[in-house]
Amino acid sequence: GTYGVMVYQEQVMQIASALAGFTLGEADILRKAMGKKKADVMATQMDKFVKGCMERGVPEKKARKIWDHMEQFAGYGFNKSHSAAYAWLAYQTAYLKANYPAYFMAALLTSERANTDKMVAYIAECREMGISVLPPDVNQSDIFFTVVGNDIRFGLAAIKNVGEGAVEAILRARRDAPFRSLFDFCERVDLRAVNRRVVESFIKSGSFDSLDPRRAALFSALDRAMEAGQKDQRDREQGQSSLFGRADGDGHPASAPDRIRDVPAWGEGERLAFEKESLGFFITGHPLERFRSELAQWATSSTGRLLEMADGRELSLGGIITALRPIKTRKGERMASFVLEDLEGGVEALVFPETYKKVGERLADDLVVLARGRAEVLDEGKARLLVSEVLPLDQAKLAEARFVTIRVPVPAWDRNKGERLRDILGSHRGECPVTLELVQPGSFAVAVAPSTYFKVRPDAAFRDEVEALLGPGSLVLARRNGDGG
Repeated sequence: GTYGVMVYQEQVMQIASALAGFTLGEADILRKAMGKKKADVMATQMDKFVKGCMERGVPEKKARKIWDHMEQFAGYGFNKSHSAAYAWLAYQTAYLKANYPAYFMAALLTSERANTDKMVAYIAECREMGISVLPPDVNQSDIFFTVVGNDIRFGLAAIKNVGEGAVEAILRARRDAPFRSLFDFCERVDLRAVNRRVVESFIKSGSFDSLDPRRAALFSALDRAMEAGQKDQRDREQGQSSLFGRADGDGHPASAPDRIRDVPAWGEGERLAFEKESLGFFITGHPLERFRSELAQWATSSTGRLLEMADGRELSLGGIITALRPIKTRKGERMASFVLEDLEGGVEALVFPETYKKVGERLADDLVVLARGRAEVLDEGKARLLVSEVLPLDQAKLAEARFVTIRVPVPAWDRNKGERLRDILGSHRGECPVTLELVQPGSFAVAVAPSTYFKVRPDAAFRDEVEALLGPGSLVLARRNGDGG
């Protein structure tokens, strides 16, 4: 279809030039007018075309007939070939996705490896299809995404800061034998093609986990491993043998002693942050995973549904703040932009000056929040959130709670606690109904509705007082009756 359009446009210019004497510039104006169906320009161009043809011996009747044919084709005369080409392509891709889903999705991920947003969406789709996207592995991954059984293995060239040339050097070294350690890797790969930044990204992305899962320890040993590898390669080039490079029976370098010292492991947050830095997203976990049920209850939309909700209505979106960037307007006012990420992807969020005055101090990278606002659609078909309020998730739950449940552990209950709880309820009167849930651990839980006189206004002070009396987790907030949160 696209090829047909290009051929048609070229033919229009050739006809106008050969028959009517149009210059290339004039023929291009005609091409654009026909392509965009500009009636006023077309009328002027028709007179010019007919006049030019007549001056070159083409009868007026024939010139007008030729013009009519050109104009008719401009009205999508190529539509049959165009629609047939797209229908055939749609059938082929649907067939492949239905019959070879892992191979289809692996090819799709490979083609979009530079587009993080699309990668996140396709990996989520793989998850829905029952296909796991396995983390990159220095001994298992290929240059691009590959199928392993029913799953997909992450491609090494899709890791940030890792070019295809570096991956090709790694694959060449791997042909001899699998890598056995970070030091073995640095001694065998060509370090002129694989620099420190590449190896650093491999560690952060978990590509060495199958050799040694201690990512922090590998990272601390990286400089020593690179230096040892460079020295070993220089010695080999000069025909010298290294202390740890004695060949085994197969002619491969003998395994070096363990030179990786233990250091404190990265916490989950740091480990996931490094994964995101090197891959563009989280692959072995997500910092929002433990908030999944809460986000489902308190957020009215998600990044995946934002486009369909860009109709002017206010919505709430839960997620983690990343890439926070303060901005100054031309008037010198302060505002901000950030990317709000949830379990489905990320969306750009804008905080204009009036809103920034209220919420600016609450904004921080890696903070889990509930953001309210309206979605707008950008020219490129993406959605953006125009923020009207941002609250840390815990504060948002307090602010938006409509029902309150207080879990009372029966074994620890006594008259004094009952009187103290009554005082707490009395000092925080509001509009939220309260339910007491009497809990006998491992046995039963009974919901009791106290007098409607006990309605409360949940806030941080109320939460702190209830939890100080009955323990952490004793206050359960809900937006709808019957929901936990």
